[in-house]
Amino acid sequence: MNSGLVDFHCHLDLFPDPVSAINDAEQAGVYTLTVTTTPKAWPRNLELTKSTKHVRAALGLHPQLVMERSDEVSLWEQYLPQARYIGEVGIDAGPRYYRSLDLQKQVFERILQHCAAAGGKVLTVHSVRSATIVLDLIEKYFPTENGQVVLHWFTG
Repeated sequence: MNSGLVDFHCHLDLFPDPVSAINDAEQAGVYTLTVTTTPKAWPRNLELTKSTKHVRAALGLHPQLVMERSDEVSLWEQYLPQARYIGEVGIDAGPRYYRSLDLQKQVFERILQHCAAAGGKVLTVHSVRSATIVLDLIEKYFPTENGQVVLHWFTG
């Protein structure tokens, strides 16, 4: 069965029962991209989705966690060759995360550069109160011939 539906941003690893959620998506034929918030979540998400037809895992480092987890960028880089999909990555300039904005920019630039060098990646990009910054960084560091970008953001 193929429902024709696509969920390009799902945090299945945060569900109480991710295996059941994955099975539900598979049975319903919903193409689902399960994004990770930290590189440490990647191996588990990859394992859960490696034999699925409709569910794929994305390697991420959520911008809201960059302040506490920026040291995981090297782990993210280590896993990059295993991942076609990248997410959740980006910038969050909302009031709660604004103090880490410079660090978020640095991490996002690095991620974009590595994805561009690898080529063929599909990125799902978080942007809160930072659309211009995000778009400028993508234009500078991730040429369209090197992959694809899906933007999601909140306008308030």
